Amino acid sequence: MKENIYKKEKVSIVKCCINSSDEEIARSVYNAVNLIGGCEPILNGKQKILIKPNIGTNSIRLYKGRQIDLTEPAIVDSVIALIREHSDAEIIIGDGEPIDLYQRLGYDNIVKKYHNVRLIDFGAGPFERVSAPNPVMFRNYMLSNELKDVDMTISISKMKIHHAQGATLCLKNLFGLTLKAVYGSVRLYLHDALVRLPRVLVDLGLIFRPELCLIDGIVSANNQEWKGEPVEMNVILAGYNAIAIDAVGMKVMGLDPKSDYPNYPFFYHNNPLNIAKSVGLGTNDLEDIEILGYQIDEVKKHFEVKINDMISMINGDFKQKGKLQVNLYRKNRVQFIKDYADRYERW
Repeated sequence: MKENIYKKEKVSIVKCCINSSDEEIARSVYNAVNLIGGCEPILNGKQKILIKPNIGTNSIRLYKGRQIDLTEPAIVDSVIALIREHSDAEIIIGDGEPIDLYQRLGYDNIVKKYHNVRLIDFGAGPFERVSAPNPVMFRNYMLSNELKDVDMTISISKMKIHHAQGATLCLKNLFGLTLKAVYGSVRLYLHDALVRLPRVLVDLGLIFRPELCLIDGIVSANNQEWKGEPVEMNVILAGYNAIAIDAVGMKVMGLDPKSDYPNYPFFYHNNPLNIAKSVGLGTNDLEDIEILGYQIDEVKKHFEVKINDMISMINGDFKQKGKLQVNLYRKNRVQFIKDYADRYERW
């Protein structure tokens, strides 16, 4: 996992209408990536490339024929085609969901078109412990062993509101690589209601350091991440740095990428972009980011995290996750005392 070679951050915004064909989506992706400098420079010497789309739920919702909650498969197809213009590196594609979901979305037909491309359920195992360099939350994470020799990560996220993080974009997209088998059905141990989630996201950013990021904003989701109201944004964003592109993405959604707890939209979590900036992962200062193609004000709409909906959600969050952790400790108390005598996990 190598540091981004680009010092001056660039983010492109291109139009891609909801009624675009897959071929027109491909042209928009090519345009977005070429505006920031193309992908050839960052592919040099790469042997194994991870493409991480958002395929984090088995509920497929469409609006006018396009995905609401999940990354549009045509965008992933276009990125593979771009890579294959310059590199024969192995490509692995996946999330933490079963392979049959990928097939329902048509990914099996996509990968058949290319040599040395595989679909992987990163939640299926085998797993191994991976250390986070200079972590802000945990020293290590259990991840699929398929990820151990990845030397380039591409994060292709969906533009959506997130009840805890304001927006779920390219950094949050990495969360899908953590394991339900280890951390719970919705990774409750990492997805807590107070401290952990934003710092876990930064740790994952430190481990994977995406070198190419795209945000699928053809259709976006307002109010919440999985059952949100569809919004026609008709845009695709591209950048080399996850923090910079997420900052621009939040601004396109009418959110302040530098806000923080307890201010809107970070009602009960810190802003991971601020933490990421503090450890050198990238900048969320828009004045330090060059916007190419369309400008933010030309495409911006106002999304909303609803505070009234948050109150019952937060209360339920505390009860559910508190109960889970108490039961986990009670069940494994003897082993925990043995394993962690005189040791403390880093916060």
